[in-house]
Parts: sequence; structure tokens; C-alpha cells
Amino acid sequence: MDLLPRISPTTISLSGEIDHSNIAVLTTAVDDALSGGATHLTVDLDEVTFMGSAVLSALVATRRRCRRDGVPMSVHCRDPRMRRLFLITGLDGALLREHDAVPPAHHRSA
Repeated sequence: MDLLPRISPTTISLSGEIDHSNIAVLTTAVDDALSGGATHLTVDLDEVTFMGSAVLSALVATRRRCRRDGVPMSVHCRDPRMRRLFLITGLDGALLREHDAVPPAHHRSA
């Protein structure tokens, strides 16, 4: 597993598998970025190969914190398998950057 965040003033990039056992890597990186004065926060999940529900929960909590603190926040995720998790949980519009969201033609009705 390769799970080392690279933090710039506004971007946290994660890779590998992320679930409840290692979600602290993300939450610590968010704390560090916001405490360091980030004026915009982007979480880049392009290199993530698996993510559990703990990631979605942490991203929702991060979104709430950023809103409270007046810091814009977005999630960058181009992998269709990972984006699908956002889509089926209804979090695609709330978290994903607009150009990363699943195009309407790919939405399917059950």
C-alpha cells in the first residue's frame, strides 16, 4: 500500500487504498493544511485505488469544516470507479469538482 499525502498550500494528494484503518492520514493532512492557513482546499484522489465509506465520511466532515471556516473545498477524482461511489451516495454534486463529475449521459436509472 502506498498512502503518503503530499501537501501543498491547497492540495492534499492521496494514493493507494484508504479505509477506516488509515483514514487518519487524510484527517491529519486536512488539519495540517487548514491550520497552515490554506485559502482553498482540494483533495486529489486520482491515485486512490480503493476507498471505503470512512473516506466519504471524512470528506463530508471536511466539507462542513471548510464551510464553517470560509475555505472553499473540492475533491478531484477522475477514476470512474471512485466517482461512482460519490454518485450512488449523492455526494457527487456536493464534493466533486464540476468537470470531474459524471456526465449526464452516464447517469443510469435503476
